[in-house]
Amino acid sequence: TPGGPTLPRTIGLDMAETVDPIPYDRSPFATKAEYDAYVALPSEKRLVQTLSHMMGAEVRSASPRNQSKMGGMSGVIQFLDVVLASTGESLALVLKTAAGSPLRATLGSAREALFYDAFGSSLEDANVPRCFYAHGDMATGDTTLLMQCLENAVPAGTFFGGEQPNNWGVQERLPELCAGNPPPEDVAADGFKLYARL
Repeated sequence: TPGGPTLPRTIGLDMAETVDPIPYDRSPFATKAEYDAYVALPSEKRLVQTLSHMMGAEVRSASPRNQSKMGGMSGVIQFLDVVLASTGESLALVLKTAAGSPLRATLGSAREALFYDAFGSSLEDANVPRCFYAHGDMATGDTTLLMQCLENAVPAGTFFGGEQPNNWGVQERLPELCAGNPPPEDVAADGFKLYARL
């Protein structure tokens, strides 16, 4: 897990603009006094503090992006605009969370976070999003990811037609989304090449 303290399996982010306090016994705080100070903060400041912990760098501000997810049936995806305090750098980020369940544990759904934690930084040259925080619990299926939002990108599954379940809600937009991009055979081949690198 890059930088900062290890956060619990639930970080309390239910919506991009709010942070629901998590119980002290599952929080990243060493003392009850630190926890009480955190809970007393307005929700926007709790979001900034939580993201600072996740990124291992002080966040000046964070706000929801005007963007909706496409595909992604296995978790809650939230888009954020984040400004770092030290450099003033603006980052477009994606926060993906999924609460654990017996089904997610059986399916091994937490492997996505484990993949990014183990291999993400070695694949940035292949346009794999930069991952700032990844936590996956294979016993519960609980997953939390904070990663770069790739601008002007579409999910690879888009190129595999309207029958692909993630495309059911965007079937009328598929020709527009696929225009100028490689055919599905090339997308699949690129995926296997990345897999071979691992």
